[in-house]
Amino acid sequence: MSVSLSIFFTKPMKIEVHRLSLHAQKIFNFLLGETKQPLNISIQNSEGQEVKIIEPDNKIYRFIENMLLGEGGYILYMLDEYWEYHSDKEIYEFSITEIHFNNESFLFVVQLSILIAVAQISGVDYLNDTHGLFKETKNDKVKIEDLLNLRVNANIYSINESLKLFYNKILLS
Repeated sequence: MSVSLSIFFTKPMKIEVHRLSLHAQKIFNFLLGETKQPLNISIQNSEGQEVKIIEPDNKIYRFIENMLLGEGGYILYMLDEYWEYHSDKEIYEFSITEIHFNNESFLFVVQLSILIAVAQISGVDYLNDTHGLFKETKNDKVKIEDLLNLRVNANIYSINESLKLFYNKILLS
C-alpha cells in the first residue's frame, strides 16, 4: 500500500519551484530547530526535464532534494477526479505519494515541508491524512499548526539528533 499525504484547494495555482524550495527550506529548519540547513529542491516532469513551475495537469512530477539527500519522491498535482462528490466547486489535489518512513533519513521531513509550504502558499490550514500517520489526525485531517507545534525547540542538538527527536514527537508508529 502506498502512503500519501494531500492538500485540497479550490483555486488552481501555478507553483514556482524556486519559491517552493525556499519556503520548504524555512519549514524544514523550523521543524528540526535548525537555523541554516540549506535545501535545494528541483522538480522534473514525467519526461525527466527540470521544470520551473508546476501546475495541475494530471501528470506525475518527480522532486529531488539535491543538497542534503540526493533523492526525493513523487508529486501528483491535478483536478480531483471525484470533486463533484465533495463540493459544488472544482477541487484540486496536491499530493506527495510514496511517503518515506525511515527515522534515519531526512526525506520524510523534506516531504512534509513541501506539503506544508504548498498548504501555506494556497491558504489551506490542514493536510489530508487518510492513513492516520500523525497523533494529531482527526477525521482524516491534521492541522498545519499542530504539526508545526511539534517542532524540535532548540538548535542545541546535531541535525541527526533533531531528526530522531522529531520522529519521536510526530509519528504514531
